[in-house]
Parts: sequence; structure tokens; C-alpha cells
Amino acid sequence: KTISQTTIDTYRLAVAYGFQRAFNYKASPSKKLSRQNDVAMLNLFITNLFDTVNGVLIWVTHDEFKKLVQREKGYHLKPVIVSDWEQGLKLEISQTNFWLAYVFMAPSDSSYSHPRINPYPPYANEALLGAERYGDIFFTFWLETTFLADLITPFSAWMENPQIDCNQETLCK
Repeated sequence: KTISQTTIDTYRLAVAYGFQRAFNYKASPSKKLSRQNDVAMLNLFITNLFDTVNGVLIWVTHDEFKKLVQREKGYHLKPVIVSDWEQGLKLEISQTNFWLAYVFMAPSDSSYSHPRINPYPPYANEALLGAERYGDIFFTFWLETTFLADLITPFSAWMENPQIDCNQETLCK
């Protein structure tokens, strides 16, 4: 809704270095929820340089960038080193092209980031479909690098049991 289809068509699959992905961004969904804390959307958290996540890199115009910054409440822009998806997976390539890009990230100490929330089911299912769109290897990598709000429990555990409740004392178990 914020960026044009022409811009969306500039996408390229990428690997980002130094981050992991989690469902810990506390959103305010408009639909009625079966559980009050099923409000988590995707966020990134900083780890070490050897951790990677896959995603989609999009070149935006200045006007689209301004609109994105206005829309993405609670997120901070963080610089990230990225490489092409296929090059990032192949260790034998000696000259991987790296770029500086920016990601939206809600810091762990912000009111938008919370360790005791569960994925918002409609959003989580759309995220799964989006990752699947780019093939089995991309999808598997996405699953392996996506966690629940405790930053420890794999998102695949929620896929197996969507009734997992990160609001319990034993987080997300």
C-alpha cells in the first residue's frame, strides 16, 4: 500500500548478516483475537555477524522511503550488510557482492517489542506463504532463522502447535 508495484518489481532475494528474525513486534490488529496476546508480527534482533536471515531487498524512491518511515511505527532504521541470496549461500564464491541496506527493527527495550506475545495467526500465515513463494531452499532457511518472541523457540514449533503460549512462565514451550 505504501510503495508502487514498479518498486516492488525491483526486489531481489538477499541474505542479511548479524540478525535473527522473531515474532516479537507488538501490533494492534483490527480483527478480534481468540487470545489477547496473539499480536506478534515479525521483527529483527541483532545477534553476531555470523547469524544470517534471508529476505527481500527492494530499492525505494525517496518519496516511498518517507512514506515507509511514517507508516512503520515503533521501528528504528538499522544499517545491515546484505548479499545476493544465492551468493550468500555458496561459500566457494570468492567475491560475494555486499551492499549496505537498511532494515526496520523495534529495539528489545521499546514498548513495541515484547517477549511474551504469540504470532498473530493471519499475519503469520501470510508470512509463511510469502517465504514459500521463493522456493523450498529459501523457505527452509526462513523457517530455520525465525523464532518466537522469547528469541529461542523456533517458529516451526508454533506451526506444529499454534496454541503455544509465550505468555506462560515457561516461555513459548
